[in-house]
Parts: sequence; structure tokens; C-alpha cells
Amino acid sequence: MKRRICLGLKLIKLLGQPPQTRHIRNHNLEQIIEHGRMHWQKLTQYGRRNYSELAIQRYKRILGNRLHSRELSRQKQEAMIGSSVLNKMTSLGMPISYRYA
Repeated sequence: MKRRICLGLKLIKLLGQPPQTRHIRNHNLEQIIEHGRMHWQKLTQYGRRNYSELAIQRYKRILGNRLHSRELSRQKQEAMIGSSVLNKMTSLGMPISYRYA
């Protein structure tokens, strides 16, 4: 008997996706069923994606959703300055967080 995985409120539908994406997704689902979600996240280093999403969220929240310059060279400078500002704020202190469950 095959188990169905329900992620969130919707049952995963694999029919409308391209074959290559379908194969990768099926493989991931098989690993989750076989080993469990937390073990799959450790195997695939899923947490790294979360760190990058957090960094982008922090950048947008503090510095805004868009760049103010029109020229590409100035946009690059603006992004570098914004990144250095965030790095400085991070070096001054980040909250210590840990998993509680």
C-alpha cells in the first residue's frame, strides 16, 4: 500500500509538470517517505536555502524592495553598499536562536 504525502493543505499533483522536474520531485518524495522529512532535509542541506531566503528578506525589509538607481553600474554599487550595511549590522549582533520542540 502506497502512502500519500500531504504537504500543507494540498495533495501533491505531479501530472502537470515537465518530465525532468517530475522525476526529481518523485525522487525527493520517495526519500521523504523512506527516511522522514528531517533526515531528508539533512541529506539535501535544505537549511541552506532557508538562510539565503532569510538574507534576501532581511535586505528587502531594511533597505526596501527595489533599487533606486537607474544605471546598472550604480545599481551594482547600491547593492554592494546595502550588502555591506547588512554585514555590519550582522557582525554587531544576531539573535541566538535554536530549535524548540
